Amino acid sequence: MIATFGRDVWDLVVGDDWRAAAGVVAALGLTALAEAAGLIAWWITPIAAVAILYLSVRRAVPRRPSERREPDQAGAPRDKAVDRERLQGVGLEVADQEAD
Repeated sequence: MIATFGRDVWDLVVGDDWRAAAGVVAALGLTALAEAAGLIAWWITPIAAVAILYLSVRRAVPRRPSERREPDQAGAPRDKAVDRERLQGVGLEVADQEAD
């Protein structure tokens, strides 16, 4: 029960991007250190949050159109080349479709 709770908390805090979670912890730590040193530090966390979001989205979005994958019916990205190899691996023919 405790292990399950721990895993759930970990998934909530870290989620899919451990770098974003580490960035938030670093930003809060930096803010606390700056405040302890007597500096006005309220602005550190919002700027860090914007930077962390930018970097997270930049990592997630492909830079070139050739790296983009079409979504499947559930909305998850799908790689056509992988689908083609899977279908050919089980002996099914794959028809080429023209782009709209």
